[in-house]
Amino acid sequence: MGVHLGKAWIPGKGRAGTFADSAARRGNCSAEEVLKVPEQWQRDYAHLRSTNIFYNQIAVIPYLLVFGASLWIGIQLTRKGKTSWGLALQLGVIVAVFLTAMQLNRWPIDLSQYNTKSAYGSFAIQQVAGALLFGLDRR
Repeated sequence: MGVHLGKAWIPGKGRAGTFADSAARRGNCSAEEVLKVPEQWQRDYAHLRSTNIFYNQIAVIPYLLVFGASLWIGIQLTRKGKTSWGLALQLGVIVAVFLTAMQLNRWPIDLSQYNTKSAYGSFAIQQVAGALLFGLDRR
């Protein structure tokens, strides 16, 4: 037995928002809550987000320049035989192992979404392969 709470405005659905019935689903004290967000706040937030996106796009340019310069210097030093990649490879392997272990640590969370209609072995292989790819794919 549900309790009718009337109409509530839900922002974000189209330009003017929409109205939806907000009612308790179970009857006791459980009710769906809907928050009315002022339009001025939405405009300010949209402006803030667009400014942040713009700054992010501008920051990519110096990042790419520094990345390209370091890559070029690394190649030049390697050609001259002045670099050794042993330590970098060891650190890369250690980071990959830790990232794989970190992803496997999420096993209980992933297990909660296991579809019992499929084989557990295929689920386990999928999770281990995903963890290995996660560990190896981090840049």
